[in-house]
Amino acid sequence: MGSTMIPFTSDSCDGGYFHIASLNPNMGECILRPVPNRFKIVFRSDTLVQSINMCSSRTYFNLTEFVSIFSGIVNPNICVDVIGKILNVRELVFVPSVEHSQGGYFELCFGLRDTECIHLECRLTGDLAVEFYVLWKRRSRNTVICIIKFVKLELSQEHRWRCTNVTGCTRIMLNPDLSITD
Repeated sequence: MGSTMIPFTSDSCDGGYFHIASLNPNMGECILRPVPNRFKIVFRSDTLVQSINMCSSRTYFNLTEFVSIFSGIVNPNICVDVIGKILNVRELVFVPSVEHSQGGYFELCFGLRDTECIHLECRLTGDLAVEFYVLWKRRSRNTVICIIKFVKLELSQEHRWRCTNVTGCTRIMLNPDLSITD
């Protein structure tokens, strides 16, 4: 049985399952990690990455309770999934770059409220901020639930926890047709 080498891109980080052979695990030096282990994967010239076809096409979530975030139980170095009712969507703003006179990024802030009425501030940047804003404007009267998959946690300037996207990995779902939202 042969293995095929597939390109490992940022698009591969979410939603796909892979078997990785011939690699070197090294102690992770990065503060933000997609998984809770202490090691990072270092690819070698003979590393093989195989896509695994799952028996189920079901989307899996690592849903985190807001109370766990605010109480400090959740490790802020591990990316999580959050779900809640959308509140207080602000306007999409362009933030000019300090380093480049013509560069910058889009930013959008809003809130999510969970079933315990706990409020979590959310901050999306870049293309995902624009994507969310366009979807929200199209469906704002009907949108109630939002799942944000693979977010990182950060402290805001007000020293409150909020979630923000990881470029190329975070996904959003508005009013998902999933039994998990019931």
